[in-house]
Amino acid sequence: MPESPLTKQCDECGSVYRASKSQMAALCPECAHYLYGYPNCAHEFEHGRCVLCHWDGSVSDYVKTLKSGNAPVDTEFPDKSGSRDGCPSRPPHHLASGAALGGSAKRSKLGS
Repeated sequence: MPESPLTKQCDECGSVYRASKSQMAALCPECAHYLYGYPNCAHEFEHGRCVLCHWDGSVSDYVKTLKSGNAPVDTEFPDKSGSRDGCPSRPPHHLASGAALGGSAKRSKLGS
């Protein structure tokens, strides 16, 4: 089934899927779930496709490793920042809002 206004092709696995069934613009529900934690479709397959989201069961090599629990780990630059993406130049998500500055930020604002 070619892509149409109602369907899209997943950038990760290549499967055509119903656009209305995924919370991400360029990923099928399966890839969006494993890559970003979005809710997955409760797939019901008939004739090689899910009748709910139209996913064909395709899985990229990377998503396959995530599903198997054997995702590659970066040993050269292990994540010590606490950030979800492992970027050491960005503070952890719980620090990005300024909450980690605690009292010092408040004192600065009050001029003390």
